Parts: sequence; structure tokens; C-alpha cells
Amino acid sequence: MAFKDAIDKLFALSQDASGAFFARYPELEPLYVSYSASADPIDVKRSKLLAAFRPALSRLRKQQQAVQRLSAGAVVDLPLTQALVNPAAAPFPLHAGGDETQPALNDVLASKLRVWPRSSSSAPRQRAWWTKAIRLQPIWNTRR
Repeated sequence: MAFKDAIDKLFALSQDASGAFFARYPELEPLYVSYSASADPIDVKRSKLLAAFRPALSRLRKQQQAVQRLSAGAVVDLPLTQALVNPAAAPFPLHAGGDETQPALNDVLASKLRVWPRSSSSAPRQRAWWTKAIRLQPIWNTRR
């Protein structure tokens, strides 16, 4: 009976861990369910899982890289850049051009232009591009 109790306890811990994982990453649960329910051979299952997972992973990685490169190009810290161009929720301090419900990072990613300097000599040009790309409007007006 002790063995069965140990197995039940281990199973409960496993369910708690997977529940916490899917609570944090709910977009992965349908992929896991379809993977585990599939009767295909393992290599086919893995190929299908990768094909379903890759677009979202690629999008997230592009967002991370863009925020990091904008931060470096603008010479500001990463949390500030994240808060300005891709905050977790609305209202967005800098929003996409013409759409106040989308973060400014969407415009940066849609432009498909480089958002990072390749050398120190290109840094001023990149800062100017960053300002233009997210349509920054000064909050001060020196001419009245």
C-alpha cells in the first residue's frame, strides 16, 4: 500500500507542476494536448509540434530582440524601453501609428528595418530612426 501512496503522491506533484506551467503559459497547453493525443509516430508528432510552436516562438524572439536593440540604440535601460514600446497592457504610452490599442513595438516589427546599430558610427542615425519609427511626439513645446 505504501508504494501505491507514493505513486499517487508523485502523480499529484506532477499534476501540480504541469498545472502551474500551463497557468503561466496557457498558449502551450493546446499544443501539448494535441501532441500527447496524437497516434502518429514520434518523429511525425515532433515535426507537427515544432511546426505549430515555431511561429509563436519566432514572434516572441523578434519582440525581445527589437526591445533590446531599441534600448541599446536609444541608450536607455531595458525596463524603460519595455515600458514605453511594449507594456503588458493598455494604455500604451507610445502606441502604434493610428491604433491606440496596439503597442508601438508593432510598428517597429512591421517596418522590418534594422533597429540596431552595427557600429558606433551608426548610433545617431539609429536613434533618429527609432524616434521616427514609433512616431514620438514631444510632450513639451518650446515655441508658444
